Amino acid sequence: MPRISKKFAMLVVLAMLASMFMGMGTASAAVSYSALSTPALGDDPAVAQALGAIKVNVPAGTLEAGDSMIFKLDSGFDFFAAFNAAPQAVHTAGANEVVVPALIGPLATDVNGIAIGNVALAVLDANDEVQVTVNADQSVIQDFVFYIYLNSIEVESGTDKDCIVSIDSPPGSGFSTGSVLVGKASSAGELSLAVTGADTDDENFNFELRVKESAAGALKLEDQTLKIKLPGGYVWTHADGNPVLGSLWGDVAQFSFDYDEEELIIGLITADINNDGVINAVDLGAPAATDLASAWDIPTAWLAFMVDDEDSVKPGDIVAKISGKSDTNISEAVVGTYGDLGATVTAKTVPELISGQDEQEIGNLVVKESLGGSLADDRTVTFTLPSQAAWQDVYGAGGMDNFTRDEGLQLDFIGYTGSNDRTAKFRVNNPSGANAAEVELKNAEIAIEPGFEGDIVVEVGGNAGITGSVVVANVKSAITATATSTPEVIIGIGNQVLGDFTVTENVAGGFQDDQPIILDLPGGTVWHGTPTVTVTEGDLRIENVRRVNGDNQIQFEVLADSTTPSTISVTGAKIQIDRTVVEGPITMKVQGAAVAETSVYAPWVNSNTAAKCNIANVVTPAPDEAVVNGTFVIGSTSYTINGATLTMDVAPYIKDGRTFLPLAYVAQALGVTATNIIWDATNQTVTLMKGDKVVQVKIGSTTMYVNGAAVTLDVAPEISSSRTCLPVALLAQAFGGSASWDAATQTVTIK
Repeated sequence: MPRISKKFAMLVVLAMLASMFMGMGTASAAVSYSALSTPALGDDPAVAQALGAIKVNVPAGTLEAGDSMIFKLDSGFDFFAAFNAAPQAVHTAGANEVVVPALIGPLATDVNGIAIGNVALAVLDANDEVQVTVNADQSVIQDFVFYIYLNSIEVESGTDKDCIVSIDSPPGSGFSTGSVLVGKASSAGELSLAVTGADTDDENFNFELRVKESAAGALKLEDQTLKIKLPGGYVWTHADGNPVLGSLWGDVAQFSFDYDEEELIIGLITADINNDGVINAVDLGAPAATDLASAWDIPTAWLAFMVDDEDSVKPGDIVAKISGKSDTNISEAVVGTYGDLGATVTAKTVPELISGQDEQEIGNLVVKESLGGSLADDRTVTFTLPSQAAWQDVYGAGGMDNFTRDEGLQLDFIGYTGSNDRTAKFRVNNPSGANAAEVELKNAEIAIEPGFEGDIVVEVGGNAGITGSVVVANVKSAITATATSTPEVIIGIGNQVLGDFTVTENVAGGFQDDQPIILDLPGGTVWHGTPTVTVTEGDLRIENVRRVNGDNQIQFEVLADSTTPSTISVTGAKIQIDRTVVEGPITMKVQGAAVAETSVYAPWVNSNTAAKCNIANVVTPAPDEAVVNGTFVIGSTSYTINGATLTMDVAPYIKDGRTFLPLAYVAQALGVTATNIIWDATNQTVTLMKGDKVVQVKIGSTTMYVNGAAVTLDVAPEISSSRTCLPVALLAQAFGGSASWDAATQTVTIK
C-alpha cells in the first residue's frame, strides 16, 4: 500500500474541517511575505540604516518539520551589525534578527505547533544571507507568523537602487519563493523645499520655507548648506543668528543664518544626535547631520526682505535663486510679488460651450488687485461680450450674480449697456484696505449665436483702471455635417442620386430635445422622394421624417436628446434641380430649433444655420433646345449625360433581341426636363414635352404619337421594376436625336 505523507494527511484533515465549518471561511494556501515599511535609503556606508521589517505568514497546516527558507539581501546591501543567530521572542531596537512573538493575537505561539524553540537559524553568509528552518509540524488550526528585522544595514557607497530581499525554498517545502521590497532608493541628500505665505506688496515682504529631507543626512553639514539669493533691488532685513528649530518630524536642529544684502546663507550647525528633543552640550560637542529624515518650517521672521532700490525692481513675481551644498528639488522660487496700484481680470476656468444654445455658464471671472485699495470707491468695471454672445439676463432668466466680497471690497451689478446690451457694468463698493482683494463673479450665463466656433473673449473696461481681455469659454459648433461624396449633377433632371451624408454631434446634447431639425436645400433644388434618416451612433432619438416647404426641406424632430455624442446618417437621398440653378456646389444647411435655439434672439434672427456641407456639384448649365448626349450600358444602373455619371433605379436589359431602356432617363438624355415627363396611371400612358414636340406612348401599344401623328413601333413599351421601358431609336428621332448600339460594350448612345 502506498505511503501517505503527513502533509497529505493534514490536507485531508483540513478538507474535513472545511466541510464541517463552511461558515468559518478558509485561509489562503499561499505563504505571504510583506514589508511593514519601505523607508528611503541613503548611500553612506558608515551609517547603519533601518530597512522595513518582513512579516512572514504561513497558513495553518502548511509546514512540516524540516521545512526551510533562505532570505538574502540584494547586492549593494550588507548586514552592518551581525545577524542574531538565535530567534527572539521580543525585538531589540537596532538589531538584525528573527522574532517569533510569544502571542499571535490572543493565542500563544506554541498553539501553532511551532514554538520559538522549534525555529532554527543559520547565517549562511555573514554579509547578507540567513536560513530559517522549523523543527516541528505546524498546527492545522492557526497560522504561523514571525518577523525578520533588518534594522542595521549597510548601504554600499554608490548604491542607488531599491533594496529587495529575495526568498528561496527547496522543492516540497511549505515555504515558498518570493521577494520583498524593504527600502526605496532616494536621491540621498535631496531637500524638498516649498515656499508658502509669500507677500504681495510695494515695499516689505516675507515668506515661510518648509525644508524636508528625503533621507537622513540629506541636509549637508556645511557652512553653506543652503543659499537663497534675492533679485537685484531687494535686501534681507533680519540680523544674523543661530536659531534652534523644532522639527515637524525627525531631529531638532540648530542653524546659522548669515545675511549679506541680497544673499542669505543657511548652515546646519548640529542636529539632536542623542535624540533627547533639544540641542545641548552633547550635540554641540559632536557636530553631526540628522540621523532621521527630518523636516522644519523656517519662520517668516528669518525670511523677511524689502525693496532697496525702486528703480531696479519691476512689478510681478519676485524670484529667488536657490543653491548650496545640499541638493534641492528646485533651483528658484517665487518668494513674493511686487506691485503697484492696479488689478487684473482672469477666468478661473475656460469651459467648453455649444453654439446655438442659451443658458450656458462661462468661467468665473476673478478680479484681483495688485495692492490693497487699487480699486477706488464708485469707480466702474465693465465686461463686454463679442457679437456672437449675449448675457442671458438680457433675454430671460440668467445667472448674473454679484461678485463675492473679499477684504471688504464688493462689485455691485448696475445693468447692461452698449450694442445689444452686450456690456455688463459693475460699480466698486467699499474698497479694500491694506490687503489686496480678490473677488469673483460666479454663475454668469450667456447665449451663443448658432454656427459660431472659437473663443468667447470678454473685453474689460470701465473707469476703475482695469483694461484688457480674457477668454471665458471655448465654443464648439453643436454639430458637423459631412458628405461622403459630391456627385456631379445636371440641371433640369430629377431623381439624381446623392452620396450618403451624416450630421454628427460634436458634444452630447448637441441636438435639443422636442425641437425640429431641418435639412435645407438652396433655391431651385428639391428633394426627390424622402431619404432614409437614422441614428447610427449614440443614443439620440428622432421621429417623423418628412419633406416640407415644397420639398425644399427634410424635417424631423428630436424625441430625446443624447447623453453621448450621436450621429444621424442620411442615405438614399435624391434631388431635382431646375433651370435657375447655376454651375457649382449645392450646399445643404442644417437648421431648426434643435441646433439653432438662439436664432430667435434679436442679434441673430437671421442666423439659423448650425452646419452646412456640399452634397453635389452642378456641372451643366440649364439645357436649351440642343440635344444632350447620354450613354446607357446593359445591366448597369449607372448612366452618363454630357460626361456626368448618374444613377437609375432600373438597369437597361435585352429582351427578344431588342434593347429596352427606362424611358424617363432616356428622355432626360434627350433634353426633356423631369417636370415635362408626365405619367398617367389610369391610361397607362407617358407624355413627354420638349419645345414644340409632344410625344406620347402607351404601355402594351405599338403606336407612338408625335404631335398627334401616329408612329408605329416594332415593340410595345412595357413596365419593368415600376419603370416604363422600350427600345428608344424612334423616340430619339422624334426629338431630333439618334440612338446607336455598340455590341462590343453593350452600350446605347443617345445624341
